[in-house]
Amino acid sequence: MRTVSVSALVLVGLLCAASSNASNTHSWTTLDYPSASNTYLYGIDGSNLVGWYTDGANDYGFHYDGSSWTSLSYPLGLDTHLHGIDGDNVVGSYEDSSGNRHGVRYNLQNQQWTTLDQPVNSLPQTDLYSIDDENIVGYYTDSSNVQHGSLYDGTVWHTYDHPSATRTFFHGVDGPLLVGSYFIAGDENGVIFDRDAPVGSQWTDLNHPTASTTFLYEIDGPSIVGTYRENGVSHGFFYEMFSGSGWETLDYPGAVGTFVHGLDNNSAVGFYRNSSGGFQGFQVTLASVPEPAALLMALSGLALLPRRRRR
Repeated sequence: MRTVSVSALVLVGLLCAASSNASNTHSWTTLDYPSASNTYLYGIDGSNLVGWYTDGANDYGFHYDGSSWTSLSYPLGLDTHLHGIDGDNVVGSYEDSSGNRHGVRYNLQNQQWTTLDQPVNSLPQTDLYSIDDENIVGYYTDSSNVQHGSLYDGTVWHTYDHPSATRTFFHGVDGPLLVGSYFIAGDENGVIFDRDAPVGSQWTDLNHPTASTTFLYEIDGPSIVGTYRENGVSHGFFYEMFSGSGWETLDYPGAVGTFVHGLDNNSAVGFYRNSSGGFQGFQVTLASVPEPAALLMALSGLALLPRRRRR
């Protein structure tokens, strides 16, 4: 049993660092699908990366294993977007001929596609973003065009809506912790949802201290990546719940905007907008993350925080 709540861990980070710091001392690599108009990298597990690209007319999912690119499109689907990967399993969505979006899982080993739609939808609009073992998270859009956070545990679909929100989105999962954002009063707020916490204390806001908008996109242990918007510009970020460094801005050098979506240990992936307005994928190897102080480790029980299982 974990003895410290997520809100307490977040508070530790906020107290340690009330402001953000920018660093481009990391190792950045541009990764574009060959001949694509735009490339969007979303998920990473070891040397395996997934995302989607466009040729100017349609969208196609892809898998990159560190040396070879493979286009992956749902059969008969018009557009395929792949977002998350864990072992051989990839999740995302595709659009059918009627314009409805369906959640999908693809297995790299047996090359099988499985449609996964939130069953409460009469008109399927499901988008899946992250997978951790059997748990898959994303969101669905109901008939009133309202988004709801969702989790599929391999057997049952669960809907989780932030109690104050008009819209809820999940993009990342690691054990019982889900990260995403919610929309209220014209603002997008980053949020952590803890399925193991008592009802009434499951939701914890996590917003970049100088941002107008914060999106949490992935969680791996105590580390979170995402994007915040400040003065109309999008910046990627890395947030370490135990570290005195708190928030760190991750902007691709020379980019007009940066979006960080995937995280695995010290490697993150995403995409950036170049000076011509196009989007290019990237992988960044993060410089060594500061070790948490011994006192913080003792107080928070670092070893008890769930860590993503890799197969």
